[in-house]
Amino acid sequence: MRKTTIFTGLLFAVISTTVAFSTRTNKSASSPVTSAPTRSKRCPRACQCTPSTMTVECAYQNLYRVPYGIPKWTRTLILTGNRISVLPNKTFRRLVHLEDLEVDGNEIETISDRVIRKLRKLRKLNLSSNKLESISPASLNKLGQLETLLVNNNKLGKLSISTFSGLQRVTEIDLSNNLLQTLEVEMFENLHELKEVYFHGNRWHCDCQLKNVELSLRNRNIRTGYMVCDSPSALTKHHLRDVASSSVCGPDSQRLISILLGVFSGLVTVLFAIFMCRRRTAKGIEASETAASDKAAVAESEVHADDTFSRCSIISEESNRSDLFVAADLLGSPIEIRADVLKPSPAFEDSDDSSSESDLESVSSRPPPYEHDLKTSTDDAMKEK
Repeated sequence: MRKTTIFTGLLFAVISTTVAFSTRTNKSASSPVTSAPTRSKRCPRACQCTPSTMTVECAYQNLYRVPYGIPKWTRTLILTGNRISVLPNKTFRRLVHLEDLEVDGNEIETISDRVIRKLRKLRKLNLSSNKLESISPASLNKLGQLETLLVNNNKLGKLSISTFSGLQRVTEIDLSNNLLQTLEVEMFENLHELKEVYFHGNRWHCDCQLKNVELSLRNRNIRTGYMVCDSPSALTKHHLRDVASSSVCGPDSQRLISILLGVFSGLVTVLFAIFMCRRRTAKGIEASETAASDKAAVAESEVHADDTFSRCSIISEESNRSDLFVAADLLGSPIEIRADVLKPSPAFEDSDDSSSESDLESVSSRPPPYEHDLKTSTDDAMKEK
């Protein structure tokens, strides 16, 4: 009895183990195979990735280049305090969601036009404490969402007038501790959201142009900090805010500029009036000459028409006379040419009387044509009778 119970227990255990193993096998066969995580989902070895905040931090790792394999979902990338000197064109091409890029404290000397221009969602760009000597406008003009630009503690010596032209939403620009000497008013005119610009720690040459920049920013209530003059020697270590406009722009410079502008505009107006007057006069003379030539042409055509009509009238009269003589020849009897037949046409009644009378006398005194033939034909007729 006891042996039977032990055997039954062992059999039950074997059956249970077999069923459990088969169940696990079926589950594993029916469930899909999970693939290994791709490189884009892994964090670079020298970085710390925080998916909850979408932040990748690779600070102070003695890196010479940007690590490969930064996740595509990254919105904040921190590369502070490394030895990165070059940013290749395709460094950030996959990070289309990047909003905050911290590359401060490195050894970057130049930035290519194509490195960051495709980061259309970028809101903050920190390039401070590098070795930048210039910034190309093409590298920034596509960053329409940028709000903060930090390029302090570099070696910037000159900025183009269009360096910040594409930053329509920027509120803060830090240009402190560089090698800048002058600026232009137009550099900040289109930055309507600008609230702060930091200029301290540069080699400012305090002249009328730089003073106008300071006045323009002050009138717009933009915080600029302080700008200490490095030149000319008379203004060294003076704050540009405390320098009077008359000392750098001349006592009456604004008045002189206004007078020159007024004179120039008046001169332009006078020259334009003279030009229009001459143009109208030339048109009037041309119109008068055209009208005179038209009148002369009309008069000439009338004279030509009268002459033609006179000639046609004379030809018509001569043809009438010839027709009379021919008719007499056909009738076989002489006819008498009367002076009233040769009366001139009404078109010639107002012409010279002496010429008309002389023409009539010459015509009437002319022996009629065919007279000899008419007499001969008459004599022959009488003989036959």
